[in-house]
Order: sequence, then C-alpha cells, then structure tokens
Amino acid sequence: MAMKLGINGSTLENCGVSEFLDIAAQAGYGGVELRMPKIDEYLKSKTFDDLRAELAKTGMRVISLNSIEYSTMQTEAEHQATLAEVDKFARYAAELSCPWLIGCPGECPDSTPWDEIVTKSGAQLARLADTAWKYRVNMAFEFVGFPGRSAKTPSQAWAIVKEANRGNLGITVDVANFHSGRGLLSELSALPAGAVAVYHINDLRNMPPEKAGAYDRVMPGDGISPVAEISRELKRIGYNGYACVEIFNHDYNRRDPLGVAGEAFEKSARFVR
Repeated sequence: MAMKLGINGSTLENCGVSEFLDIAAQAGYGGVELRMPKIDEYLKSKTFDDLRAELAKTGMRVISLNSIEYSTMQTEAEHQATLAEVDKFARYAAELSCPWLIGCPGECPDSTPWDEIVTKSGAQLARLADTAWKYRVNMAFEFVGFPGRSAKTPSQAWAIVKEANRGNLGITVDVANFHSGRGLLSELSALPAGAVAVYHINDLRNMPPEKAGAYDRVMPGDGISPVAEISRELKRIGYNGYACVEIFNHDYNRRDPLGVAGEAFEKSARFVR
C-alpha cells in the first residue's frame, strides 16, 4: 500500500498556521505536521475551536506536533522543564486529535558509554511518554544524525525506545538524519512492524554528510541521500502512514510558498507510490 503525503511546517517556515493549512490543501497534501511555536503564535489571537474549524475546512489531518528538542540526556532540572513542555503540547495534540508528539535526542560527548546513553535516555523518555499518555498521545523519538547528538541512527533510537518500554512510543525516520548519521538500510529491515511512527522525506545537498546541518536539506531526489532505498525499505517492513516533507532551507523560504509546496509534492510522490 502506498504511503500518504503530508507536509511539515518547517518546509514553509515563513507561513503562519492558517496560510500553511490553505497552501497544504491547495498543493494536494492530506495531512500536516504543525510546529509548536507556530501554534502558540496562532493561539495569541485565536482558539482551538478556530483551528479545528480551519482543519475541517481544508481537510487537513494533524499528523504530529514538532518537536520536543533535546528531550533526553538532560539534567534533572532540564528534564522537569521538558516534562512540563510535553504536558503542554500533549494537551494541544489532544485538542487537535493529533496522535504523535515528536521528541529529539539530547547531546552528549562522543566518549559517553553507549549503555549509559541507553539507560539514562530510556528512563527520561519513559517519563515523557507517561506524561503524554495522560492525554492519550504518543511520542515518536527521532534520531538526529548531526554531530553531538546521543542517538544518530534507527537502531540507536529503537534501543532507547525498547529501554523506555512504553506502549505509546515509536520512532521517526528522517532521510537527512539517516544519511548524516550514517544509518544502514539493514537497521530499518530489523525494525519490527509498527516501530516507525512518522517518516520525514527530504534529501541532503551534495556535500559530505557528516558536515551537514539542518538547513542543508533539499527536495527529495535533488541531493545525494538514498531516498528511494529508504522509502522502499519502510514500505517493505509495513509502513503505510504519512511521508511528511520536512525541509529546512533558507533558499526555499525566499520563494513562493505554494510553488515550494507543489514542487515538494511532485518530487516526493514518486518515492511513496
């Protein structure tokens, strides 16, 4: 079964929530990932009732809220602040019938023993998941391949999720993070059915992957990442949810947002059919 296409608010970074929803609908997407700061900005002048009405009008489903940054490997004080953040945005998610919050791993020195990372990250992720579940919301742990992050690959993220041992946890697979973290297709093959909650489809510009940053993402197929292979492997293990276009790119932000959304739809569609 083919995946469905969604779009992340980061791809149209200069758009507010209302404009983003309208453009997503015009471009043909079936779902959206909303950025948490944009929701806060929206709620300064409008309500959840207004937002639910706009979602209904545009036919958009909220796939996830993005994202709880540096959510693991924290000091106790940092962790308490993150628990409060999860509580807030899980409540937002429940208001929008959104099933997933995305959380990203924290940083640690490269010399940190892996068993220490798994133990500490798993314990903190478990508490975050418990907090989200108060609102019947799930958490998708997204490995991040850029330097300094404590979980850079699918197998590392899954090891931490298994350590956390909560039924409302899954992982997010992002092409750019997979490539920059030197992930292996065999790691995706080894994931059990249902492990992948969200798929972020994008690409990395032509550069050494280990030197890439968040804003070095480009349209799927325009870079050097194995987009086709990752998409194919996810389909093989049974993933048939949303492939969400998540592209941080300053050049795209200077272009017409509807044009960017339409181009991203066309370039992503060939990988998910």
